Amino acid sequence: MLVIGYVVMRVAMVAQWLRASGSAGDRRRTTRLYAAGIAVVQILWLLWLLVPSGAAATIGFVMLAGAGSNLQQQFGLPAWIGSAIMLVLVMVTGLLDVDRVSNIISAVTPLIIIAVCAAFLWTLFHLPSDLSALDHLAAAQESPVSPWWVSALNYNGLALILGVSMCLVIGGNNTDPREAGWGGLAGGILYTVMLIMAAVTLYANIAVVGDSSVPMLKLSEHIHPVLAQIMVWIIFLMIYNTAIGMFYALGRRLSAGREQRYRPIF
Repeated sequence: MLVIGYVVMRVAMVAQWLRASGSAGDRRRTTRLYAAGIAVVQILWLLWLLVPSGAAATIGFVMLAGAGSNLQQQFGLPAWIGSAIMLVLVMVTGLLDVDRVSNIISAVTPLIIIAVCAAFLWTLFHLPSDLSALDHLAAAQESPVSPWWVSALNYNGLALILGVSMCLVIGGNNTDPREAGWGGLAGGILYTVMLIMAAVTLYANIAVVGDSSVPMLKLSEHIHPVLAQIMVWIIFLMIYNTAIGMFYALGRRLSAGREQRYRPIF
């Protein structure tokens, strides 16, 4: 009933903005943009409700395991040490408010962009002479999902779940729909460009990273050992970014309407 009531309220709000656009004159485009923004966010919110809460927790646990694998590959440490460090960081960060959490995520993101762009540029200047051989090497790699386009849809669906969960928390804390809309558009474009760059980088270096648990780290080590020492911590922060986004959004979702219980639930 709560969800139905919220949807009815949002539908009425969209109708109000559309009605206002009829007499808005020069601001008609702005009112329609507000109406579209509210409608899109409402649809995403409903889609997110269809995702079981356990899915978010499961992805979060995968991130904890990834942190252990990252440090194990570079330093030879037992996997549980990296996972334990990540767990402590996530637990401490999760006790902060949404503004501080979003500030931490936004501070880490530029490092991720720089790392992917650097690997992409290096790849462009070191493309293999026989590009046709890449397809055979890539096809020889084992994949849990096939054919490749199903795997691509699977990965992008996962990435969408990861992004929407935290975006709803951050966007819900933003009182300006226009600002939230432009932020979402810019983020979507940036994500698409970064995804293409990362895919091209890994594909062009499939001979190097094919059997690696953390491909970007393996590629960095191939470029230069010093770069690998830097990249291992950038990847660790990337994993942290995803983990805190999943667990924080899950905690807020489970404590909706009873905010005082957020900390024990988290």
